[in-house]
Amino acid sequence: KGGKIEVEFLANVRGVAPGQSAVFYEGDDVVGGGLIYGGYIR
Repeated sequence: KGGKIEVEFLANVRGVAPGQSAVFYEGDDVVGGGLIYGGYIR
């Protein structure tokens, strides 16, 4: 609760912006989520 995680996409993605939701699924079940804080390009 209240922590932060860093997500790295394995493929290029477009249109990800701060304020959007990030939702994590295992099959059909939601197992986590939060708001996107920021991003950067490697």
